[in-house]
Amino acid sequence: MDKCRVLELIGGSLSDGGAETLVKDYVLNLDSKKVEPVVFADWTIPGVANTEILQERGASISTVYPSYSLFWRGINRFFRKSCFVRKLRQAISGFNPDVIHVHLDALEYLVPLEEMLKGRKLFYTCHSEPSAMFDDNPAEEEAAKKLIKDCGLRLIALHEGMARELNRRFGVSDTLAIKNGIDLTRFTDVTESKKQIRLNLGIPEKAFVIGNVGRFSEEKNHRMIVSVFSEVRKQRADAFLLLVGGGELKDAVRDMLADAGLSSCSMILSNRKDVPQLLKAMDVFLFPSLYEGLGLSLIEAQAAGLVCVASDKVPLDARPTGLVTTLKLDDPIETWCAALLKTHGGSGCHDALRDYDIRGSVRELEELYLGKS
Repeated sequence: MDKCRVLELIGGSLSDGGAETLVKDYVLNLDSKKVEPVVFADWTIPGVANTEILQERGASISTVYPSYSLFWRGINRFFRKSCFVRKLRQAISGFNPDVIHVHLDALEYLVPLEEMLKGRKLFYTCHSEPSAMFDDNPAEEEAAKKLIKDCGLRLIALHEGMARELNRRFGVSDTLAIKNGIDLTRFTDVTESKKQIRLNLGIPEKAFVIGNVGRFSEEKNHRMIVSVFSEVRKQRADAFLLLVGGGELKDAVRDMLADAGLSSCSMILSNRKDVPQLLKAMDVFLFPSLYEGLGLSLIEAQAAGLVCVASDKVPLDARPTGLVTTLKLDDPIETWCAALLKTHGGSGCHDALRDYDIRGSVRELEELYLGKS
């Protein structure tokens, strides 16, 4: 029996964002006896953990541009789109995928290739709130509507609430809900001690470490993280802030910390393959997002046994354990500070997180790819 050939199509770069991490985990966990995946992205960023892990594992990656370049980001959007469409046409012709699974904003690139899509299964996973994904991106929304109507595109949501919203938005009734999965054992079976991890990072052993893992972008609300941490420092001189991620606002956040006089008690790390170890170095996880498709890093923090303080804009599905304290974004900074300071310890992986085992998510995906669902 021939393998099912799957093109995992990512709009933008193959970075360390949540959607890109999920695609990486899909590729690494799909049954290689049944499925042959290829990742297709706009560009890659040298040194990024997701890219390096896929390359180390022998995964096939195709990009429009071989590596990240400010030049390519700055060129005319029409020219970028024409380059993407041309390279994508070549990839579809050469790889001849049975399935094209789209992630992030890449649907509009498929519309000019509509004739090539006949006879192939098309899926699109919405990785953010539908309003955040489509309200300011009408071209992507129109592309979704056209591909649903003309090519049988099937929508995939990260939870049931999102599925209902996508059904309403696009006038369909068959949106699927497949939870973002993680490898739970990576977060529960860290062998290094907290003391050793902190020593390796240069974090004081006795510090009270507040942490966050997430892309440095507007929706992650790093401005509030800095404000809350600044208030915590007034009450605990041993408080330390550990931020993990990459993104366009990283330098701006670094400047915020410097302006607040917090550079010496904070650390920003990017392109890391050791997120489970970094979570173990933390005492509490702060997650005041303005909105989330799901909030995978919050799931990972709970899997690591961390107590968490999160905004109520994070979907309830991402808060399945008793480890999460939820606050409103307009609650006073002092309330957020108090919630962080009253947290005590954590616990092991809860049974409630078993629904987020990557193996279950991938099996659901395989059934879709292979036509069993």
